[in-house]
Amino acid sequence: MRVVCIRIVNQVTGAEESTSPWLDLSAEYEVLEIYSSPGRTIKLRIASSDSATPALFDSSMFITIDRSIPSSWVASVAEAGELRIGPSQWMREGFWEDFFDREPQAVEDYVLGSARQGAVDQ
Repeated sequence: MRVVCIRIVNQVTGAEESTSPWLDLSAEYEVLEIYSSPGRTIKLRIASSDSATPALFDSSMFITIDRSIPSSWVASVAEAGELRIGPSQWMREGFWEDFFDREPQAVEDYVLGSARQGAVDQ
């Protein structure tokens, strides 16, 4: 799944901005994960413009240019109703916290999940 950034919205203030250290207008990004929480907007996890930091961004900031879903993706619904769709390796509770803490298993799972992004169902 691929998207293009069409606008940049400050995630704290909600104000539209012309630049961001995380995203570039008109740039194309691969979606790594989809996240939805009850009563909130849908978020897309993408590797930011530094190509090293996976972060969540409001889906309204993008247009979809390739709707192909990787065959390795699964859906997970948490008790509070949060929906995540992405690589199965990333669905365990605490995965992202462990990844950002650079826990070796989480980093390995991130690399494995990212490598499988290329496999899509047509």
